Amino acid sequence: MEMHEDLSYSLFRVVTLNILHDPPHLTWSRRAPLVEAGLIALQPDIVLLQEVAWPDEQATSLAAALQVGAGRDFRAHITGLFATTGWQEGLTILSWFPCLDTSELEFPGAEKFCQRARFVINGETVDVYNSHLDPYSATRRQQQITMALEWTTEFGDADAVIFGGDLNGIPSSIEIAPLQRNFRSAYEVAMGKDPDRIIDYLWASRSLDVVHAGLSLDQSDRDDPSLYYPSDHLALHADFRMKREDLDSMKID
Repeated sequence: MEMHEDLSYSLFRVVTLNILHDPPHLTWSRRAPLVEAGLIALQPDIVLLQEVAWPDEQATSLAAALQVGAGRDFRAHITGLFATTGWQEGLTILSWFPCLDTSELEFPGAEKFCQRARFVINGETVDVYNSHLDPYSATRRQQQITMALEWTTEFGDADAVIFGGDLNGIPSSIEIAPLQRNFRSAYEVAMGKDPDRIIDYLWASRSLDVVHAGLSLDQSDRDDPSLYYPSDHLALHADFRMKREDLDSMKID
């Protein structure tokens, strides 16, 4: 990614990817090199990961791979869910940007949750939300999105907000509508339209310009392409920068 010469207007790249729990036919040991190579190729600044096996070393190993491959000191900000049913899942935000604080929201009656991390990017505060919503019920997803949006208002002093993850709802579904009212889909802004079947998103507040977006990590294992892909999801990435007019208004003469 080519960076703008004026650091005040530098681009930063965000990626979201559901890396998939470890079913027998898609073992992590075979998929990990594909995920690592794909993320390194994207040269991200922030990575949102869902379905992170918890409490093993998936998140920290991916952070270590990015430290080497991207040349940045990536840290893993991990949130783990331990449900009464025995279900365990992690959400992780990887980034080299300075992190001021983190928090999490567990959705009542559901084995899903949301995490938040506040980063300092080019001198501005950006709240990044990472979520994985119910895959089975549109009603539960609608409730979860409502709760998550209410939760974001508790941190309303950030200069910008990015809300991403595996939301398990297509763009035309009723549960996605509240997000469309509050944010802009990065892919839609950059490409003109979200894919009809997309369920992974990066939503941005209007204080951010969306410069580019795309899908990736669709290459299979050459030794066994019928079985081994990085995940059952594609990675979605987008390049952002603070709006120039917002930054100009913050300058002191």
